Parts: sequence; C-alpha cells; structure tokens
Amino acid sequence: MRSAKDFFQPLALGAPTPLREIPLRPSRMIHFFDPSNPKMVDKVPQIARKCDVLLGNLEDAIKLEKKEAAREGLIQIASNTDLGSCQLWTRINSLDSPWMLDDITRLVLEIEGRYTAFGVHETALLGLLCQASGVATKAARCRQLAGPRPIISFGARRIHPSLAPMIERSAYVGGCDGVAGIQSAQLIGEEPTGTMPHSLVLLLGGVVPAIQAFFPIGGLGD
Repeated sequence: MRSAKDFFQPLALGAPTPLREIPLRPSRMIHFFDPSNPKMVDKVPQIARKCDVLLGNLEDAIKLEKKEAAREGLIQIASNTDLGSCQLWTRINSLDSPWMLDDITRLVLEIEGRYTAFGVHETALLGLLCQASGVATKAARCRQLAGPRPIISFGARRIHPSLAPMIERSAYVGGCDGVAGIQSAQLIGEEPTGTMPHSLVLLLGGVVPAIQAFFPIGGLGD
C-alpha cells in the first residue's frame, strides 16, 4: 500500500511537485437567474449572501423577446449591486445566434489581469468580432452605392447554415433592407424576402412557368 505522503511527490522525472493546497476558493453552489425578471433581480443581493456564484443566464432559458432585457439587466446588476464575495458569471448566446456579438461587446468592454490568464482566447474573440463587423462594413458600402434601390442579404447561400443568422443580422445592421433566411428574419423581427428556388426553373423547364407556379403558392399574387 502506498503511503499518503507519496501523493505529494512528482509523478515523473522533471514533473512539478503536486499542490498541497487548493490555489482557488472552491465554488460549491452556483445559482442561475434570469436578469430580465425584475422579481428575481430584486432578490439578487439576498441570494448572493448564500451562494458562491451567481450566473446571469442569457442563453437558452431566456425567451427571444427577453434577450436584450436580460443582457442590460445583467449589466445593471454588475454595475450597481454589492455582491460581496459572491462571483458573478454569465452564459452568453451561441456563436450562430444574432445576440452573441452584442453579448461580447456589451459585457466585455475591458479585460484586466495577467495576459496568460485570457490570452488563449484572443484569436477567437478577434475572429468573432472581425467576421461580423466585416460583413456589416461591406453591407454599408453596398448601401451607399445602391442609393434608394433595395438590398437583400442572401446569407444562407454563402455560408454554413448555422452561421447564417449572424451573417444576415450583420448585413442588416450594415444597411441591407432585408434578409432571405427564414430563421434570420425571425431573429431580427423582419419578414423574409427573397427569390423563388432556382431549381424550380430547371424542374418546370423555364422562368415563366416557374414564376406562374411559384407566385400562387408563395402568396405573392397571380
């Protein structure tokens, strides 16, 4: 049988000596809450005295119409509430959602600390910001050149479907009049706008019969 003291010896030649004390304070209790719920927000100072971590959820537990209110509510709590020794965490929305970029830019305005503690995430954060802002910038340039003519984003046709909502939202922010993806339109609160399926022209043998078949089905007229 191994002696207990053997567990404090390096496991291999050149390996570091195992820790004898826990370097961080253990978090035993995490309490999830909805920052958009006023009744729950009012109880935050009391809950903070009874748990180790308060987690303001912004993701799947929050209804679509409450997303922005939850984000702003969490900012108010972080800015104006004394949580004592309780840590404040959050769970932002997923990469393929239209709220992810705002979650990052509104919540993480400044990072302070040892670079080695967060530097590993630098490239990922730059990629998230650069892609969305790049699409918005290009859309703004198209908007300026197009003048009064309408511009529609067909994001789902030029990128992976899981990323299309984020791309189309960025294009809409940049100046596009509408988006073609159904999910993208739902997430930004607009009606989808687009063309009929191109394959329909091939299936029906021409543009005219395709238009005649598509319009009544699409509810666009005769």
